[in-house]
Amino acid sequence: MSVFISCKTTEDPKPQMSVTLQEAIESPHPPEHAQSLKMGSFSSFAHNLSGSSTLYLDSLNNKILRFEDYTMSQGPDVYIFLSKSNNYSNANVIKIAKLTEDYSNISLSVNIDSYIDINTYKFVLVYCVQYNSLFGYTELK
Repeated sequence: MSVFISCKTTEDPKPQMSVTLQEAIESPHPPEHAQSLKMGSFSSFAHNLSGSSTLYLDSLNNKILRFEDYTMSQGPDVYIFLSKSNNYSNANVIKIAKLTEDYSNISLSVNIDSYIDINTYKFVLVYCVQYNSLFGYTELK
């Protein structure tokens, strides 16, 4: 008689929220009629990442995350995450956009879903999922 035992591996639980994943779009100007709420400068760990990030609130209460003077060498499977801390953990992040190319001193914008609490998810991570590599992060203050 043989017995089969199924084992489930223990992983960090995924965040409870899901968002519409976007591709960050190039946008030369900040959103019109928008108020700057929080900002920060990136700390780089890989792929020559540099620049700053600003969180805007427009007149319709839409949240827009904007990268300015952003530079990064291309990597595979790279995403922008909002996080509760300055490092990656499945339990602490929300994936909001995919980065697909080299960027050199450009400005990018991404809309943030309205239900995301920007006081809780106050770190912006640029992270390569495939190689488990943090390219850089910023804290929105």
